Amino acid sequence: MRHEFVGDDRDLFKWSLILDLAEPDKTVVYVPMARPDERLRSANDHHLRDDVKRYFRENRMNAVEAMCPSRISVASWDHYTNENREAYFDGVCRLLARDVSGTPRVVFLDPDTGMEPPRSSAKHVHVRDASLKDVWQSMRRDDILVVYQHAPLSKKDGWIAERKAQFAGAIGVEPPSVELRPKLDVCFFWSTKSALVATFGE
Repeated sequence: MRHEFVGDDRDLFKWSLILDLAEPDKTVVYVPMARPDERLRSANDHHLRDDVKRYFRENRMNAVEAMCPSRISVASWDHYTNENREAYFDGVCRLLARDVSGTPRVVFLDPDTGMEPPRSSAKHVHVRDASLKDVWQSMRRDDILVVYQHAPLSKKDGWIAERKAQFAGAIGVEPPSVELRPKLDVCFFWSTKSALVATFGE
């Protein structure tokens, strides 16, 4: 999730879905895989005031937790890169394991572009199949794993079915156990770690 896109139209669909999945009694663990502003990184931004940047960027990110403070927690706002993937997701898995409340959770992974494509580019950040598997194995029964997926640039026919199969394969479930919802140019995939699914996946 790049900072400049927090609060855009996709976020309205995104968080409506996540909070619907969390009803009536689940908490939400948000894994933003946060990224700095792409345009500001490539531009000369030394004339920008820190207080202005905080107001329009950091405050807007913090509004995610403020939307439902008793139920949403952010795993980490640390910047994510493909290079620090293992350390980042090690931290996510430790956070999930430390939670001994027993409350069912919606664990929401929000990468730039979605799941790892067949041919990846260093420019875009995605979640690898191995990271999906690690998070899934750290989850409890009745937890729900959700991942954001952007449409490929070509928007070729069948991309949603391909990504559904990839998600199922990464976490070790049968494709019928995966639900999905397309909106605009994105699709969300999720699966609940029920007793049957957990047994199959582990």
